[in-house]
Amino acid sequence: MPPLLSLETSSRAPYERLPGAVSASEDDDSVVDVDEDADGIQRKRKRWWSYVPLCCLLVLLFGPQYSVLTVLVSYYLQIHDTPVLFSIHLFDVCLLIFLACCSLLVCVVRDPGAIRVGEEVHSNEPEDEDEDEETELMDALRMPVVTKTRDDDDFNAPHKWCKKCWAPKPERTHHCSACGRCVLKMDHHCPWLASKCLGQWTYTAFLHFLLCITLLSAYICILSSRVVYVAFVNPFLVNERTALHALFLSIYGAIFFLVVGPFLLWHMYLVSTNQTTIENLSPFLLLRYLPPTNPATSPDPTTTRSPSGTLPQTTTHTPSQRQTSHFPSQSRNRLNNPAPIHPREHQLSSTQRRHVRMAHGSIRLYDVGFVENWRQVVGIGKRGWKGYGDGKSFPRNPRAESMLARLAAELENEDKFD
Repeated sequence: MPPLLSLETSSRAPYERLPGAVSASEDDDSVVDVDEDADGIQRKRKRWWSYVPLCCLLVLLFGPQYSVLTVLVSYYLQIHDTPVLFSIHLFDVCLLIFLACCSLLVCVVRDPGAIRVGEEVHSNEPEDEDEDEETELMDALRMPVVTKTRDDDDFNAPHKWCKKCWAPKPERTHHCSACGRCVLKMDHHCPWLASKCLGQWTYTAFLHFLLCITLLSAYICILSSRVVYVAFVNPFLVNERTALHALFLSIYGAIFFLVVGPFLLWHMYLVSTNQTTIENLSPFLLLRYLPPTNPATSPDPTTTRSPSGTLPQTTTHTPSQRQTSHFPSQSRNRLNNPAPIHPREHQLSSTQRRHVRMAHGSIRLYDVGFVENWRQVVGIGKRGWKGYGDGKSFPRNPRAESMLARLAAELENEDKFD
């Protein structure tokens, strides 16, 4: 007679996907459809309109080259008869375009930073699929009880699991809703790059692309402005066709320089302070790194503050007798020793929010010095233009812990006065 109740343990890793499931942390990802081929294997296909901004970017990059060639040939070959200057300027323009295209290709083709399913958070090597991980029943019963804390529901908390793509979520990793996946050290989602994210392995190429575009636009603007100036001073020397092309290029280059140049300076500032765009624009991310407070004195995360800053009265839900009778020891442990919690944004008063915003400008968790910050991103020395690290763990600012503790104390004091 077969047993009425059989207990079976699975050898699958706790974060391993079922066979045939599509992992959002594998390969490319953004704006995708899921199709099945003849073998029944699901393949991801990107929508066609996600490539429209990339095509527009290529048109903006290669479109003015006819005008550049016209100005160079007419001014340096026909008017001044200086083939050396013509060759130098043509080589400089082509070199900058080539470097920009190489960086753009890296940003589009390379994965920004995937979390491989079945890979440990702090491990560089994936687990061996053939390794026997079967857990015996008695070993499973001897395992300690894992108490679920309130931060377990936070998908973006550091060193947590992402419950959307079911993969490990290391530090500074964020889940992109547009791509439907987690990205290591995610900076931002860029629709110009075929709707892809910029992360640990593509951010360096993105900086190089911005630098090349800024230099190219400035070079073309200065080169064409000189021809425009000569056309105004001596209109009989430069024909109208060349003058119009030069005027178009000077305006075109100035617009690109004024748009891309400040964007490059902004990202250079982020690299110098070791921040990402998400971290810089989201001050309340600091709440996840605050020292945990005593849950007995902390407000319940399911309650929200009224506009006056006071907490409304809430009812305490206790587990029923049926729920606690099956696991008395676990329930008693969870009630008597609640896990520490972190404050949430919706729990803060207006004064506390102002404290967090003011502290966000001075608390830089990963700022380890100007040289080391740039070394992590672009590399310095023999490993030029290749950052250091695995994208899963980062050195912390030694002063950040004390500053976070001071911020937590200020928030707690404000909570007492409210």
